[in-house]
Amino acid sequence: MIQDLMLAATELGLATSPLNGWDEERVKKVIGAEGRDDVAIALLVSVGYAAGERKHPGRRAVDRTVFRERFPAA
Repeated sequence: MIQDLMLAATELGLATSPLNGWDEERVKKVIGAEGRDDVAIALLVSVGYAAGERKHPGRRAVDRTVFRERFPAA
């Protein structure tokens, strides 16, 4: 579901970014759910207009994304 929100926002010219590492109690306070044990914050997504357009860095080299090693026999 969140990917649908992110794709729709992108289509409208907005930038999005999923966030992690927040303080759940502080987020609950901001959204008016302070002290509610029946509310859990699963994900935060920032949405807005980008400050500038970022240049696509291109593809990573194959040796950085493809690994040919094998796990030792168990």
